[in-house]
Amino acid sequence: LWFDRAVAAQVDYLPAYKSLIWALRPRWGGSQREMFNFALECLETGRFDTIVPLQYLIACRSIAQEEKNKYGFFKRAQVSAGILDLSRGYMDSVNATFKGHNGAKLLFAAANVHAGNYEFAHSILSRMDYTFPQPRLNLYTRIFKRENYSFITLAARYGSEISDRVARAEAVAESDP
Repeated sequence: LWFDRAVAAQVDYLPAYKSLIWALRPRWGGSQREMFNFALECLETGRFDTIVPLQYLIACRSIAQEEKNKYGFFKRAQVSAGILDLSRGYMDSVNATFKGHNGAKLLFAAANVHAGNYEFAHSILSRMDYTFPQPRLNLYTRIFKRENYSFITLAARYGSEISDRVARAEAVAESDP
């Protein structure tokens, strides 16, 4: 009820989305299924002129944090397809808040690398300058909780040819506490 009232007043009121995603976590009586359903609802609004569809990615990251294999979550077919839809929606939207914004392009490229959509990540990055300032690297790290930048760099350089390299690197990253 409170969430509906908040978004009725302002559709992209970020504190409402953050609070609901947090409240839907299993530790508070919610479930990963409820979190993912909410993520899908946000994506399916198609409101790429707002931050609402972006909550799909935020909710997916929160679900991944609850899982033992947090990086494997992004490679699930439905999650990967949603990330691709999210990225295309923002990149193709004429009125998108993020259109043309390099930080957003990097975010979508990073999301697609994690989802295994290497060719799409490559297509985003191939249209950008490969030298990203530190704030962009911090954005990537904050969203995906990774300390290195090699996955994005590989996607930018090699596109779909990197899937085996990334799989090996992610296996090492998962085994390293």
